[in-house]
Amino acid sequence: IDTLTTNSTSYTIAEHIIEMARSLHLKTVAEGVETADQVNWLRKRGVRYCQGWHFAKAMPPQEFRQWLANAPGLLSPCM
Repeated sequence: IDTLTTNSTSYTIAEHIIEMARSLHLKTVAEGVETADQVNWLRKRGVRYCQGWHFAKAMPPQEFRQWLANAPGLLSPCM
């Protein structure tokens, strides 16, 4: 994902993976999303679920529970 919007090879591979998942009626989760540009690129191609530093840093379980209680809107599809 890190070179998704800047590298044509990454772009092409990701598009084919997304299309293959769609043709198999699979839900896709983009992991490692770090920028709004990556989120927009993925949304335009129908990816609804994203995970990565763009949304939150890695954290221990207790901290995650507290974070989740304060940010429930982030569990909606890729925004």
